[in-house]
Amino acid sequence: MKAVLLDRDGVINALVYHQEAGVIDAPFTRSQFKLLPRVPEAIRLLNDLGLSIAIVSNQPGIAKGHLKADMLKAFERTMLSQIHAAGGRIDGTYYCLHHPEAKVRKLRQHCRCRKPEIGLLELAAAELHVGGPHVRPAFVAKDLWEAAQLIRSEMTGTGQVASSANCLMAQP
Repeated sequence: MKAVLLDRDGVINALVYHQEAGVIDAPFTRSQFKLLPRVPEAIRLLNDLGLSIAIVSNQPGIAKGHLKADMLKAFERTMLSQIHAAGGRIDGTYYCLHHPEAKVRKLRQHCRCRKPEIGLLELAAAELHVGGPHVRPAFVAKDLWEAAQLIRSEMTGTGQVASSANCLMAQP
């Protein structure tokens, strides 16, 4: 099976400038969580091409004390609902909640699931039945709509992605 593994922040949803901290980061509140333009349509297009889609993302906001677990779940419900409303689907969501400098002690750790480590990518690939023991991205894309268009143009008449890679990764 072929799959597209997507980062969430900056690929699916907009990053937010947090003035009080002077940083650009993931959203911390419901009002800040906004899907980027054409994301639901791009995911539907990838689904229509027979590709599985998963979100694979570092989400240290809970560990850093910026938000609670219920807010992360609310973001996910919003994301999945808007994508579903456009006719698309996400086949899995995989989050690393850890951070080496976390305020929340139980989440303060160096782990294999926090990107750039590959543990979470391997888990997603295994659960989506992406071929082979090693996951290798075919390309990295900054814009999901452009990536979806590229993948569509790469498809052959047999419905297979022309490249030999089993997995595609998009991240900001």
